[in-house]
Amino acid sequence: MSVIYVTEQGAFLAKTGQRLLVKKSKETLLDVPAIEVSQVVVFGNVSITPATVTFLLGRGIDVAFLTQAGRYKGRLQPEFSKKVSLRQQQFARAADGDFCLEVTKAIVMGKIANARTICMRRNRELGDKKIGGVVRRLESARRKAAQASSIDAVRGQEGAAGAAYYEAFGRMVKAEGFSFEKRTKRPPKDPVNALLSLGYTLLHNNVYAMINVVGLDPYQGFLHAARHGHPTLASDLSEEFRAIVVDSVVLAVINKGVIKPGDFRPSKGGIYLTKEGLKKFVGQYEGRMSALVMHPHFGERMSYMQCIERQVRFFSWVLTGREEEYRPFEVK
Repeated sequence: MSVIYVTEQGAFLAKTGQRLLVKKSKETLLDVPAIEVSQVVVFGNVSITPATVTFLLGRGIDVAFLTQAGRYKGRLQPEFSKKVSLRQQQFARAADGDFCLEVTKAIVMGKIANARTICMRRNRELGDKKIGGVVRRLESARRKAAQASSIDAVRGQEGAAGAAYYEAFGRMVKAEGFSFEKRTKRPPKDPVNALLSLGYTLLHNNVYAMINVVGLDPYQGFLHAARHGHPTLASDLSEEFRAIVVDSVVLAVINKGVIKPGDFRPSKGGIYLTKEGLKKFVGQYEGRMSALVMHPHFGERMSYMQCIERQVRFFSWVLTGREEEYRPFEVK
């Protein structure tokens, strides 16, 4: 199952029989069997025919709407899951302080472990002593998170680890014309932050979709504080994939010259990808999500998209007692 990303402005999504088509004027840009599609993501000025909306809802395919720059706007999704008992268990677990603490620890420890892996992988070539120092700081933050006695303490270690990691991240950006000093968003102030923001939005959207597939409530989370209108569970379960999926793609497209300084434009006080830059980045992101990797817990080779689905399902098993504890997705 794959995700269709429609970035061409003025295009429209239609169906013919059991196939989905992306067309512009009389040209067909994409033609795929609907059975191979799990989700559609459209950017900016893209329309969907009424018959196609009905078809997508009937097949359980949701559609996420982003601005042309990649900001999330909303989604069209099929009927909400009928798994009432699963969501009841989710809410009950969210009221259990001890359970929330243990889940929060696991998520943050997984996030830190994967950030550490990215630093170590890149530093094998760079040999940067400061990145080596960040690796040690990440190891310390992970140990302290494991020993934390409150969720706030775990969040504190997550923040410390994030500050250290982004110091190293800036040192891993090597292409001429690019630099990274600190994380900025809403709006991103430089090209690297523009790529990170877009990548995190795409990842969050993928996780949200898998949460709906499994039947959990995306708005009842455990790590992130509840906020009106924010799907905190999707944010929670995105954390362990941020470095290993998004940050890895961002470093690759910059350092390998896939994305260049000319692929960005200023807009509304921020920096965003151009039309062509957006196509290139989305293609690279989709390639990463399709890449096969050995799942550390299940011993199977699967795509990162499948790993996300498996982790969400594994989380549901923990909520229902089928599994004793949540184990995050960690790579070495």
